[in-house]
Amino acid sequence: MVGSKGTVDVMHVDPASLTVEPESEMRARHSTIEWETERRWAQPVFNADFQLDPQFEPYTPGGGRQERFTDSYADLPIYITTIEDGVLFGQEFVVCDRLEPTLSAQRLFLVNLSKITKQIDTLRQLIVPSGPTYLVGACAAHDNFYHWSFQCLQGVALLRSVAQEQGLDYRIVLPPHDETRQRSLVLLGIDPAECITLPPDRFLRGVPLMYSLATCSDYTFQPSERLISLLDGYRQAGIEAASPDLPTRFYLSRRDALKRRSIRTEPELAQDLEARGYPELTMSELSLEDQIGIFARGVYPSPLTARVW
Repeated sequence: MVGSKGTVDVMHVDPASLTVEPESEMRARHSTIEWETERRWAQPVFNADFQLDPQFEPYTPGGGRQERFTDSYADLPIYITTIEDGVLFGQEFVVCDRLEPTLSAQRLFLVNLSKITKQIDTLRQLIVPSGPTYLVGACAAHDNFYHWSFQCLQGVALLRSVAQEQGLDYRIVLPPHDETRQRSLVLLGIDPAECITLPPDRFLRGVPLMYSLATCSDYTFQPSERLISLLDGYRQAGIEAASPDLPTRFYLSRRDALKRRSIRTEPELAQDLEARGYPELTMSELSLEDQIGIFARGVYPSPLTARVW
C-alpha cells in the first residue's frame, strides 16, 4: 500500500478501492475483546422522552435502532479490536488492515472516502515509534463540540482504560484540536504526553492500532450508560472548577452558532425572559468548566445532555 519517494513514505493505494467487509470479519482475524461483558445487560437505557403524541399519525420506523420508540432497550455490546499492522488516515480517521487490505463496513459510518481520494497523491507518513499501541478513540476533526464531547471523548476514555488495564505502552491518536478540546482532555485526566496529533494530510502505517465502534454506527444514536460513566471524572472536574455563581435557569442563546435557527424577535424575547428571571447565556462566552457546571446544576435542554451531566 505504501512506497517511498526520496526519504518520505507516500500512499499509493486509495482506500476507496479496498474491500469492505463486516466488522465481525475484521474482529475474527484480530485480537478482540468485549468490554465489560458482565455489565452488558445490567443497565437498560430508558427512553421516556421518546413517547409520541397520541394525536400524531401512527409512526412506522424506517429502519435502524435510531428510530425505535420503545420504553427501554438493552445496552449494545462494545468490542475492542487491535489490528497488529494497520494504517490510519488522518483524513476521516479511517482504519485499514495493512496485511490484508480491507475496511470495516461499520467503521465507515459517516465517513467520506472521496476526501482521501482527492488528496491521495499528497499524503505523507507521520513517523512515530513502533513500540506503542496507537489508540484510535476519536473521529476526524469536526467543528461541533457536541460531537467531540459525546462521541470522541468517550471513545478516547474507553480505549485508554483498556490499554492501562492491559499494561500497554500506548499513544492516543487525535485530530488537530483547539484549546477547548485540549482543556477537555485535561479535565479527563489525560496528559498531553500520552497523545499524538495526526493531521488530515498524514497517515500512520505499520503500527498496532486499537479501536472500537463506540464513535460510530449505532452508538451515535443510542447512548450507552457504560460509555457515559467513563466521563464521570471529566464531569466532576468541570463542576468543581466552575463558578459558584452560575444561574440555575436561563435562556440559551444560539446567536453565535455556526448552524442556527434564527428567531426574528430574539432581542425582544431575551429581554422579556430576563425580566422573568431567565438571563441570556451564550456558551462561547463561558469557560468549558462553566459550561459543564451550568448544565450539571441547572435545567436540561435535551435528554442526552441531561443523561451525561
